[in-house]
Amino acid sequence: MRTYLLASLVGFLAFMPWITVVIGEFFQFLISADKTTAQSDLIPIFPFLFMQLSRIFFDIDLRLENSLGYLIALAFLTLVGYSIYFICQSTNYKTWSFIITLIVVPALPLILPDLIVGSIRSSTEPYLIPSYLGIQLAVAYLLTMQLYNGSGSRRSFWPIIMTLVIICGLISSKVSSQAETWWNKGMNYGNPQVAQIINQSNRPLLISDAFSNNYSNVFSLSYLLEPKVRFLLVNNQKIPKIPDGFTDVFLLNPSEDWGKTIENKYKFKTDIVYSDNYYSIWKLAKTRNLRRRNISPNNKLSANL
Repeated sequence: MRTYLLASLVGFLAFMPWITVVIGEFFQFLISADKTTAQSDLIPIFPFLFMQLSRIFFDIDLRLENSLGYLIALAFLTLVGYSIYFICQSTNYKTWSFIITLIVVPALPLILPDLIVGSIRSSTEPYLIPSYLGIQLAVAYLLTMQLYNGSGSRRSFWPIIMTLVIICGLISSKVSSQAETWWNKGMNYGNPQVAQIINQSNRPLLISDAFSNNYSNVFSLSYLLEPKVRFLLVNNQKIPKIPDGFTDVFLLNPSEDWGKTIENKYKFKTDIVYSDNYYSIWKLAKTRNLRRRNISPNNKLSANL
């Protein structure tokens, strides 16, 4: 008990700086949380959990709509279900209750509210990592016990299962290490494709404001865009003074009102060149007649505040 209390005290002291920030900006913290919840895309809860269970062991960036992904998830669901059953039948109360608690307690507060609406926030996934660890412990215990204590017929079957699990992990690591993006990037999943579209222009200009998730998207994109790309950043959805001299002008995730206002002021049309569940990229047509305004070539980020 004293060791536990000491560990809890150390953890509390380590978290104290964040606690002071939350207390000092409590109302702003609540507002930000509400905005994040509102802006996060909701996806069906059971398909999401079904796929996440498979991704613990085999993850090659399969989408929820992929039928092969569901077949793979069904196989791992069977393995995990039997692992939990086996650990409950073959261990004492303290052992299996620890594993079950590790799986259920972190996930329950996140899943229960979403069961009411039938959908889950995509941003929930990182908070389920303790549950994933509990599932891996249960599967590891099953494989270990069957390999060393199983009967003769089982000893020829479970090495194959363990080999397949290891191969699935190696394949997942190989595929993900070579990929430009991954499903867990969420709102930034399409950034490589967006950057490729913008980089194809000779002298592109990207215009954005602080609406929705644009703030983080601008910084994320800046690492993928070439130095020739210039940014024009505005605050509070003000109408930007678009300079001349750019071959293509793009709008990053404009709101409907802001995009139409820009169209009406400059008498140009906007065509969508990329869109996903989180944001879109629009291209201004006929940029040759845009108003002239000097932007220093030495400044990649220019702001119209």
